[in-house]
Amino acid sequence: MDGYEIAERLGREAYSDTNDQLTSEGRVYFLEDGSVLKVTASEAEAAVSLSLMEAQQRGVMHPAVPVIHDVRWFPYPLELPGGQTVEMRKYVIVREDFADYDLGQEEEIDTVWKAALIHLEYGWRERKQEHVDEAIRLWQPHGDQVEQVLDGLRWLEATTGIRVWDVRPRNVGVSPAGHIGMRDLGRAHAPAHLLERALVEPRAVPDACVPFPSP
Repeated sequence: MDGYEIAERLGREAYSDTNDQLTSEGRVYFLEDGSVLKVTASEAEAAVSLSLMEAQQRGVMHPAVPVIHDVRWFPYPLELPGGQTVEMRKYVIVREDFADYDLGQEEEIDTVWKAALIHLEYGWRERKQEHVDEAIRLWQPHGDQVEQVLDGLRWLEATTGIRVWDVRPRNVGVSPAGHIGMRDLGRAHAPAHLLERALVEPRAVPDACVPFPSP
């Protein structure tokens, strides 16, 4: 079952997916309502999305973190060596879309941005403050965008208990309100009790398509 069929079953309509959004963490589909649908096998991403959606429904928001609209699951068969098949789960996350962060055509600035994010990711993931500080120092002449991303990461951990750390350039984007933050939450360190949420809390993708709302 691909994202186009899943979108129809959720009463939504997908119009495209892009090859550069296909990773080991999942595939992203763009929806007609302006949000995105991600299909992933990551329990950590499902868990952080559930915790985030719950907080956002209580009105606890952050401008550098996308709004989560829905989290679902569906079964898929995984064939093991020897021909045995086991039933696994994949997850469907519908979230607010963050646009690409456009640095313009200046290659030198792009290089500095990538270097700053390398330091930020390593420092945040490994809890090495000197690399976080270096990320801020590198980018400071160009603005406070690194601090905006870092503030969102800190808020995510404080709100959900999960440490999201995949700060690659393509995972950093611009919110509809113009804030710089994490557009994708695919890689994270999550405690076992929070990972269990992904196994028991999401609703299943419906078995049949839901009619699109009337215009």
